[in-house]
Amino acid sequence: MKSIKYCVFIICSFLLIIACPPTNEQKINDYVNTAQKAEENGFFNDAIEYNDAIVGIQTKITLKILAWGQTDDIDEMKSILIDVQQEIKTGLNTAKQLSFNGDSKSKLKNGAIKLLEFYDKVFNNEYEKLMLLVEQLTNDAESFTEEEYISIALEMGKIIDQVSVDENILDTEFAKLQEQFAKDNGFVLSDESHPLQDMLDEEINY
Repeated sequence: MKSIKYCVFIICSFLLIIACPPTNEQKINDYVNTAQKAEENGFFNDAIEYNDAIVGIQTKITLKILAWGQTDDIDEMKSILIDVQQEIKTGLNTAKQLSFNGDSKSKLKNGAIKLLEFYDKVFNNEYEKLMLLVEQLTNDAESFTEEEYISIALEMGKIIDQVSVDENILDTEFAKLQEQFAKDNGFVLSDESHPLQDMLDEEINY
């Protein structure tokens, strides 16, 4: 299961880097609560709260992805993947209704939407393909020749590599947007690590 966990790690790490997320469990809860409030009312008068709502959306998705990466049971992974897909859809709908006057030309909002659309594509396409391949390797491993097994593993690797390339581009784009937003609105983004990173490290080293 190393390959599927590695792909989960790529996406989760991406979310953590671009979100500049919280440093303790209480802060994680604060971000999640802000995102949940934004689901009901996306209008903000405060720049930090507006940014926190976006971070909260990303944090909620990350928590779902972590749950998905912590099991090796195929049926459970399929079920959790559906939860991840739904959380992304909720996050995308929430992001589209965000509003803050200090977000010049809605650049940060549009950047967040672009990211969420990327997550939506990846988890409804690439990850679906990965799940099928993992299921093949898990359930029918004995029926494959060594060459066939290697071929499937290489196909998984190609999918993972492409996701990594795409996320690096989006990572850079969004980081610049978020830094400019913070500068324009007079606050500093936290560069402290996220407590979820330790869990991600455990997943990738599993």
